[in-house]
Amino acid sequence: MVYHTSHDITRKESLKLAGRELVKGISSSLKCLKEVFVRPKRWQDCFSKRVYMSQKCPEIDWFAKNDWEDFDEKLSFNTEPYPLQVEKPADTEMEKDPRDAKSVYHKTYTTFTGCDAVCLFNGEAYGELQEYRVNVNGEFEGNIDLAVTRFTNDRIPPEDTLMVISYADEYGNAAYEIIHLNKLVQFKTSMSIDNTLSTTYMRFHGKQIQPRKELPYSVRCMSQEDFEAMVKRVREKCPHKEWIKFDEKLLNHLANRTYIWVLDTFFTPHE
Repeated sequence: MVYHTSHDITRKESLKLAGRELVKGISSSLKCLKEVFVRPKRWQDCFSKRVYMSQKCPEIDWFAKNDWEDFDEKLSFNTEPYPLQVEKPADTEMEKDPRDAKSVYHKTYTTFTGCDAVCLFNGEAYGELQEYRVNVNGEFEGNIDLAVTRFTNDRIPPEDTLMVISYADEYGNAAYEIIHLNKLVQFKTSMSIDNTLSTTYMRFHGKQIQPRKELPYSVRCMSQEDFEAMVKRVREKCPHKEWIKFDEKLLNHLANRTYIWVLDTFFTPHE
């Protein structure tokens, strides 16, 4: 319990408290009397202060044993900023003050984090996408809202766009989602001095072909040979050529693998 307040006990007040404590006991009175002549170096060692606070707030036990070092900011960590003019090499670690060891502000904590998501539009990564919302009816048709950020020209997806989002986390789990963007029905932008980039909001009429679903294990761990065969099959047999805008040489990473697998599974005829 921290009993330090803006009110500091003076020598005169310590003398008055010593007289009052004499009624309760000699030991307590002598401690207050001693502080009339010898002032404690630290406020948390002031016995007269505890007596004063116990009279002011008797519902708190001000004489309970506490580890007052936990509340002494002067001993626990250094609040002085490092000078800006001192440049440290990028490949060296910043020198640490030994007083920083006890600071709770220098500890690191592990938090629960979400997954990484990569969105491909017609086979191309759409890195400007900040947010998307799906608001559809019972037939999974309705509004698909996109919020994108771009420094130069606005990048508006064309009509009849296949939107495939792949999700993955650090534990090897993966999922996917398929959305078809049909017609652009609303477009607006916003700019704020608090943001370095403007945000564009687009509303498409579209359909959610597949709500978020776990990606099969065979896709997550697909070999290079199987991946190349799948890409070749999609290029030759998929009727939606406008959705096959990926490079000739595709890397076998999860986002590309998921997109090609979606084309192969949902839109490519098999014998």
